[in-house]
Formats: sequence, C-alpha cells, structure tokens
Amino acid sequence: MTGFRRVLFRSEVPNKIDFLTYLSNVDFEEAWDKRIVADLDGITIPFIDLKNLLLSKFVTGRAKDKVDIEELQKVMRLKKKD
Repeated sequence: MTGFRRVLFRSEVPNKIDFLTYLSNVDFEEAWDKRIVADLDGITIPFIDLKNLLLSKFVTGRAKDKVDIEELQKVMRLKKKD
C-alpha cells in the first residue's frame, strides 16, 4: 500500500501540523533510530530525518510532494557541502 494510512490534523493553514501514523517506503525502527530531536519551549519533539522524509514523499505521487522533494534535495546537497 502506498501513501498514508492515517493523518491527523492540528490547527489551520499556515500553522497546520500533520501527524502521520504510517509512511510508505519507510521502516519505523530505522526512522526512529535516525530521528532528529528538537526542544521547542521545553517540549521535546521527534522529527523524521531528511533521508526518510524524502523516501516517504517519493511514493505518494502528489504534486505538492514533488515540489517538496526538489527543495529537500537542495537541502541535502547543501548539507553535503558542509
């Protein structure tokens, strides 16, 4: 199955947050091990790492994900230069 099994939304655009309970093409254990953890106002929040985020977007086929992929690939190239 491709795409998302369940998406929960919080708030409205432009501050909308999507909480995904399943991502195609991404192994949960690997993604969890590679997660990025941020502290926002004293709250620890895990985020998916760049590589796994890209993998999840490749399989959706959505136009907005194609745009995201292009931008995320630019970020990856910049990170490799550092």
